[in-house]
Amino acid sequence: MKRILFSFLILAIFMPFSLALAAGQVSASSINVAINPEVPGPNTNTSITLSSYATDINRALISWTLDGKTMQSGIGKTIFSFTTKGVGTATTVTVNISIDLQPAITKTIVITPADVDMLWEAIDSYVPPFYKGKAMPSSEAKIKVTAMPNIKGANGVKIKSSDMVYNWKHNYDNDPNGSGYGKDSYIVNANYLNNSEIVDLSVSSVSNSSAASGRAVLVTGDPKIVFYQKDPLEGIKYENALKTDLNLSTDETTLVAEPYFFSPADINSSKYKYTWNINGSAVDTPAKKNVMTLRKGPTGGTANISLEIENVLKLFQDAKQNLNINF
Repeated sequence: MKRILFSFLILAIFMPFSLALAAGQVSASSINVAINPEVPGPNTNTSITLSSYATDINRALISWTLDGKTMQSGIGKTIFSFTTKGVGTATTVTVNISIDLQPAITKTIVITPADVDMLWEAIDSYVPPFYKGKAMPSSEAKIKVTAMPNIKGANGVKIKSSDMVYNWKHNYDNDPNGSGYGKDSYIVNANYLNNSEIVDLSVSSVSNSSAASGRAVLVTGDPKIVFYQKDPLEGIKYENALKTDLNLSTDETTLVAEPYFFSPADINSSKYKYTWNINGSAVDTPAKKNVMTLRKGPTGGTANISLEIENVLKLFQDAKQNLNINF
């Protein structure tokens, strides 16, 4: 009976010890590396953080080397911060992790920064001829985002935008159909329920050795109507927008209503409903829908001209404008 009890005691002492040894073995794959930001740009403050579910890494001796030079060493040094270099210039960070009596674990992180510019245009938004500003998107407009990456290969030569892989997201959702090799542009249909559309991009070389990321926030607005006077000899006076009043010094005048930021850009499309009113009474829509010719009456006075334009196929794409004519 004593022998049996003694054997049991020996097992009770040594079994947990052997299990502890097995659990203490830590491999390189069990050390997680997190980079912030995930895709560092050029000359960007960057941090690398180590973590592990397999061991208490805060008890490990950790040494950090930046481009071959030891920068930081000590117990629990799990975070290392540095600044990346210019576009196409690699930074090599090596970390050595010593846990108890186990062989040291080495991880190497190479960061080659790149950047990308993202340009957008409302491709079906109307603006009048010679307008120097940018066409703005309204509800349900089509917006094109074009990426202009600045990524260099190992030879230091800038890679063509057509030779890269693009991953696009629209409002945080991946778009596999819009993503892929050479797809450096992306088209968004602005949702009438949203005030803005968010487009995220991750672009990388084919070898995935260098990457960049960017975001474009596309803010939609309301279309508007601006009145101009048309001179028989000089044409439309785009340099002088009519705001509230027009003093009529001739027997007749021609008003041109420019529907800024409506889409599609064909303002004579059947999709648009033009409603002209004079002193609150509807009048026939002219043959050229946005042009109205007015003539003086037998007596002087003031007439209120109003125009409402509505896109009958798109919600919240409409505008109204008034103008007083003094004659």
